[in-house]
Amino acid sequence: MKGGQKGAIVDLFGWPYDDIAQECTDFLGKAGYMGVKINPPQESVLTDAWPQSGQRNPWYFVYQPVSYRLYSRLGTRKQLRNMIQTCRANGVRVYADAVVNHMSGGGNDVLSHRYNSDGSCVTWGAKSSAKESPYYTHSFTYGVNAYTNVRPALEFPAVPYGPTDFHCERTMSSWTDPLQLETGWLTGLTDLNTEKTYVRERIAQYFVDLLGIGFSGLRLDALKHIGPVDTGAIFGLLSKYMGGSLPDDFISWGEVILGGEASLLACNANSGYNFYKGLDAEYAANGISATDIAKLKIWSSDYPKEFPICGSWILPASRFVIQNDDHDQQNEGSSSRDMGDAGSVLIKDKDVAKHRSFEVKLFTRADADWQIKVILSSYTWFSNGAGGFPDGNSDCSGFDSSQGQTCTASVPYEKAFRAGSCGYTVEGFAGGRYTRVHRDLSIVNAMRSWVGLSSVAPSDIGITGSC
Repeated sequence: MKGGQKGAIVDLFGWPYDDIAQECTDFLGKAGYMGVKINPPQESVLTDAWPQSGQRNPWYFVYQPVSYRLYSRLGTRKQLRNMIQTCRANGVRVYADAVVNHMSGGGNDVLSHRYNSDGSCVTWGAKSSAKESPYYTHSFTYGVNAYTNVRPALEFPAVPYGPTDFHCERTMSSWTDPLQLETGWLTGLTDLNTEKTYVRERIAQYFVDLLGIGFSGLRLDALKHIGPVDTGAIFGLLSKYMGGSLPDDFISWGEVILGGEASLLACNANSGYNFYKGLDAEYAANGISATDIAKLKIWSSDYPKEFPICGSWILPASRFVIQNDDHDQQNEGSSSRDMGDAGSVLIKDKDVAKHRSFEVKLFTRADADWQIKVILSSYTWFSNGAGGFPDGNSDCSGFDSSQGQTCTASVPYEKAFRAGSCGYTVEGFAGGRYTRVHRDLSIVNAMRSWVGLSSVAPSDIGITGSC
């Protein structure tokens, strides 16, 4: 669609690569979707022996990377390459969720012991990773290594990152202080020193690897905590490594949740920490052309209730990516985005008709010239809080209890791809069911009309069920 610069992207949250490849062949290409966004493809925390709040591998572990190796709980590098090639052969682009603000959570590493500040020892099981790369943090450790007599430090050898590649451990107590926003450890996640040239280069090299394997673009997780200066420098390096410009069909969108900091982050171009005009100035200063700057977008956290957050469009609407339901809202305790009665989170509202109406409205509204729109296809949660992917890696039947721990919040395996399926396969909102929202015919036809395609019947796009 317009060289990758206008179209709808489906966020297949928690879908394994092999299932995505099948979905591209069976449905996404026929339906007219421009692309699919996948979970972070980089190696991340994964464990079979130590539960988190009773869960085996909750969903947020994929947002705790340990390396930039393309090997995740959802598939290997070979499976990833095959999926991308299959999707592209069916006219569907693929976008990566890139996590480069931080690495794993402090204490979520391979060490199996910690010390209390009073010198007493506490233990919990060591976590591993999708490809079993080692990684170490110093969090909750108040003693030296018995063998080296050295205090543990931040080390991620598979990148490689060492202690000086991270900001010193700092809690975040203010959301209006740029220093804390950029250098604080967001929810205890080991924060990368993105002011450092080596870190910037390593991130840009990771982006090159993603594009090299076939991705068409990126979602930038937690961009607010990387900062405009560092973001501009990283994309400047990416452009340089790509020969001086970005690919024609490339797009990115950064997660900048505005909250109550709209003046600092968006409206005041001279705030010193601005992601609208301020970030554009950083892009230009790093040699990125106006044509390529237009491809570097911001995820609109003020949609659908508060846009445009500054009272007028500081940047044109075409620079923003909009979305009704998003993956961060699946958690009952999430407060990162307030949609009020202007939107709907499916697994919270449990109202298919209401949710469908807002997804359709995403495409039928004509009050701004948005070019990229995203639909979330996620899965239902259990009432006990179990929120891991239904990919099998959160199923307690595969839990190793040899360390004396108990997995109590299981998510049984369900195959994500279901040939001929209708949309909204919520099945009474029982836990662990893939929702397949993107297959709803009303949403598909609203999307097709928006991009200038004719309406289709179920049989035209491979839907065989009675919807």
